[in-house]
Amino acid sequence: MEIIEAYFRDYKHHPENFNPTFLVNDILRFWKTLCLNYEHKRNKRDDKKAIKQKIKNLKLKFSRMLTCFGSIVAIIDHEKNVEPGVLIDLAAKTPRARLTDVVGRYPCLKHHMDTINTEYSWFLQLTNIPEDELIEAFKDQGVKSDAFKRADKFGSAMFNIVKYIAEERGYLRYLLI
Repeated sequence: MEIIEAYFRDYKHHPENFNPTFLVNDILRFWKTLCLNYEHKRNKRDDKKAIKQKIKNLKLKFSRMLTCFGSIVAIIDHEKNVEPGVLIDLAAKTPRARLTDVVGRYPCLKHHMDTINTEYSWFLQLTNIPEDELIEAFKDQGVKSDAFKRADKFGSAMFNIVKYIAEERGYLRYLLI
C-alpha cells in the first residue's frame, strides 16, 4: 500500500484528471531492465549456459512481457481519475486476469487475446517440465525455432492490445516519450 500511495502523492491535487504516469514509466523501466540484464548475461556463456539463456529469453518474451504489459494495459485503461484503490485491486489479480478484464471490454481485441491465451498456454506446457528436459528439448533447432516464432506471435498480439488501449485512452504519448 505504501508503494502505491507514493505514486499517488499528487492525486489529492488532481483527483479529476490524475494519471499514474510515473508508475507506468517505472513498469516500462522494469521491462527494459529485464531486457538489459538478459542481454548482459547472454554474452557470458558456454554451450549449456547458451541454451539456458535461450530459455530465459523465451520466458522474457512470454511471462515477463505478460507481467509488465498486462499491468500497463490495466492501468492505462482507466479513466483519468484513477484512484489508489484501483491499483490495489489490480495487484490482487494475475497479469493474465488483468489483461483479460480489459480486453473483455473491447470486442475488436478478442482475436489478439485468443492468440495470447493460445500461445501462453503452449508456453506454460512447454516450460512445465524439469529443467534438464527443457534444456535437452532446446538442443533441437526445430523446437527452439518454433518457440521463438510463437513468442513473436505472442508479442505481436500484446503490442496490438497495448497500442489500441493506449490510443483509445490517450496514453500512447506517455508510453513513447
